[in-house]
Amino acid sequence: MFISARRPIFMLWLIVSDALSMCVSTYLSILIRIGPEDTNRYISMKFLPLAITIGIFVSLFYLNGLYETRRFSGYFRVFARTVAAVLIGMFFVSFVFYAKFSLAIGRGVFVMYAFFATIFVSLPRMLYILTAKKKVLDKRVVIAGTGEIARDVINLIKKYPSVLYRIVGIVRESVQKGNDSGIDGHETLGNIDDIKDIVTKRRVDAIIVTTLEPERQRVLKNLRACRYRGVEIIDIVSLYEEMELYVPLKYIDDEWLFSSIANYPSFHVKKIKRFMDIVGALAGLIFTFPICLIAMPLIKLNSKGPIFYKQKRSGKYGRPFRVIKFRSMYHHAERGMNGPVWSDEEDDRITRIGKWMRRTRIDEIPQLINVLLGYMSLIGPRPERPAFVKELSQKIPFYPERLNVQPGLSGWAQINYPYASTTEQSKKKLQYDLYYIKHVSFFLDCLIVIRTLKIVFFGGGR
Repeated sequence: MFISARRPIFMLWLIVSDALSMCVSTYLSILIRIGPEDTNRYISMKFLPLAITIGIFVSLFYLNGLYETRRFSGYFRVFARTVAAVLIGMFFVSFVFYAKFSLAIGRGVFVMYAFFATIFVSLPRMLYILTAKKKVLDKRVVIAGTGEIARDVINLIKKYPSVLYRIVGIVRESVQKGNDSGIDGHETLGNIDDIKDIVTKRRVDAIIVTTLEPERQRVLKNLRACRYRGVEIIDIVSLYEEMELYVPLKYIDDEWLFSSIANYPSFHVKKIKRFMDIVGALAGLIFTFPICLIAMPLIKLNSKGPIFYKQKRSGKYGRPFRVIKFRSMYHHAERGMNGPVWSDEEDDRITRIGKWMRRTRIDEIPQLINVLLGYMSLIGPRPERPAFVKELSQKIPFYPERLNVQPGLSGWAQINYPYASTTEQSKKKLQYDLYYIKHVSFFLDCLIVIRTLKIVFFGGGR
């Protein structure tokens, strides 16, 4: 089964692979150091510290970019990143064990474990780089269509070589359309009526459909026989989802909308998501309480006004609610202005402490109360002000679709795109929101939480 290196599921595959590598490293280091007779007994005695060690190392692999294929630019860089993560991990693990001596792992086992971990974690990534260079795992694709969309597809594949698509050639929609000169150096193999012969001769794995009506139906009819031969048929929207991780507004219509995301979410997804929201919000309020105790006096000392800030936002189905945040702007920041005003990172209404809180998302912590009350979810589209929702709904197609789900404290758009302060930026963020609405799952929510925590501790995003 082909797993795209751009899809979130590929990250899950790497995490599982690393966790298994850690387990193998643990067993081998104990086996060599302690001997086969006492290996199982040692593992049972030290299960907790061994599990903590694996968790720390996997977390550091993530923070050091070892789950981002765009960083797999060479053997040495991957190995260097792995070594750096392992060394930092050894420091953290040593600190944890020193703080609680009863958890200590033998030094010989620990050093050997770090050695095996470096090898087993870097090896799969180096093999990935090798296969990418040798084009062993490349998916051989044909582009059906000769218009501007076909050119977009070619540029998209060039942009993300880690997805491992190899363009075999172009197929015309009909004899009359297109020419034999190809596009950007990719030859024209024939017209759509010849597709079965082209698939066989060129050993095609997938066909990317870029045609529009009225030719589209005839093209799809010709491609039906290819599906029966195991050839994957990919539409332009799915390709963007796979590579850019968003839904391209320019290529969707009402038909796509109703067939793809009109029935989100299922009853079980709602129940599970609500349960996780309650548990996560309670845990978040408990763990962030010390941070709140630091932030509250700083807000008060930095500028006059209340500590908390309440503002009307549009919730699910457009129902208004009051969002609660730590105040990051000067009190009465919109006084004298003609209605609501967009904010951006350089907004002079933001206080000094407010800039820090926004960068680390500390100002969002009180929204956990909104989550507990059921107005928000932990993960979902950003709740916008009703005035902005009304304006953007008139300017951006399908913008009201984001109101069909619970707004979130964090979300796919928030972690993939910076703060939106214009209509065009809001349009780009909507594309990520639609991707989330279509692909919502427990794993995707967990991935968003992990990446949000990375932003909180290391900055970036909004």
